[in-house]
Amino acid sequence: MNLPDIEMINRLSGSSLPEATVQQWITDLIPVYIDEVKSECLESDDSQIQMKVKLGLAYITASEIVSIKSSSSEGKSIGIGPIKLSKDASTSNYLKFADDLKSKGLKILGRCRKSYVNPLLLSVNEYGG
Repeated sequence: MNLPDIEMINRLSGSSLPEATVQQWITDLIPVYIDEVKSECLESDDSQIQMKVKLGLAYITASEIVSIKSSSSEGKSIGIGPIKLSKDASTSNYLKFADDLKSKGLKILGRCRKSYVNPLLLSVNEYGG
C-alpha cells in the first residue's frame, strides 16, 4: 500500500510543519482510516485505485491537521493551500475548510470505503427494481 507522503499532506493542509510532525500524524491517523477502506482496494495492483486511496487518505489527514490548527489560530493570519484567511478569521472558517478537505477525501475514496452504498442499487430497491 502506497501511503500519502509528507509533502502531499503539507500541500493539502497549507502547512509547513516539520517532517517529523507530519510523519507522526500519518502514523497516528492512517491506521484509523485504513480500517474504513475495503481490503480489495488496499491490496489492489491497479495504480488508479492505489492513487485514489493514497489521495483520499492524504486529504483526510490534511483535514485533521487543519482542524487542530484551528484551535490555536483564532485571530491569526494563516494560509491554507491557495486560500489566505484574514487576521479576523474565526475558528469556524478553519473547521469548515477541514470538513471540506475530509469530505473531498471521503469522496475520492468512494467505492473503496467499506460503508459505500451504490446509489443505483438503492433506487432499484426503492422502486422494486
